[in-house]
Amino acid sequence: MNTYKIISSLFGIFFIFSSTVIAQTSKDEQRANTVNIENSLQYIKQLQPKIINGNEYGFNTEEVQKVIPLIVKNRYISVPAGKNQYRTKKAKSIDMESLIPVLVASIKEQQAEIEALRNELNQIKDANKSISK
Repeated sequence: MNTYKIISSLFGIFFIFSSTVIAQTSKDEQRANTVNIENSLQYIKQLQPKIINGNEYGFNTEEVQKVIPLIVKNRYISVPAGKNQYRTKKAKSIDMESLIPVLVASIKEQQAEIEALRNELNQIKDANKSISK
């Protein structure tokens, strides 16, 4: 079952959050088509989180599509079109589950950077200790 939460912004842009579970391909197919996510921190730095209506967090789907187009999907939703009538509307939504690997990759990039800086700092401290002796 698909659950959608639609929130419109002041500018008429829709933020749609989905709790849909998508069927996965077999492990062999996944391994054959797998590459590492590179420069993920650059993607994350370009995203602009929003507060919507004062109590919801999200992203502008159009902005996300420019940065990470693979996580923006087309969804078809039913919207009220009168008494007991609905129409199907195509809307873009952000697959938040697909954002998780990008976030993990960016955390790993940051951690590698922190460790490199920590090693550099320790080398400087060791050099200062040997000079002061």
